[in-house]
Amino acid sequence: MNKNTFIKKFLETYVNTTTNHPDESYDHIDFDVMISPKYENRSCIAVFSGDHGIFPIILEITDNPYHMELGYIDVFLISNKPVRRSKKQRDLLKLIMKYLQENSLLKFSHD
Repeated sequence: MNKNTFIKKFLETYVNTTTNHPDESYDHIDFDVMISPKYENRSCIAVFSGDHGIFPIILEITDNPYHMELGYIDVFLISNKPVRRSKKQRDLLKLIMKYLQENSLLKFSHD
């Protein structure tokens, strides 16, 4: 998944609507992803940073991918505002995890 597709889907989910704009219309929104290293038994933190108003996006990455899909995380911020547990939160987390995995930024082992 490229950045434009991710941003389009993220914004559509965040504002709860669909757009008929092509993915290329989101070229002006650029971002970087930083994932903290795992330290002892603490979770990693992923930070999406950029110049658009939705950034930074900060979330805890647990070792259990199912916790991510169900929204069982303690840290999830968009524009430095906490995201409450809801269907939208779960959809955003699934999209973020899909982006991180498809771009080889994160790998889960399903043991």
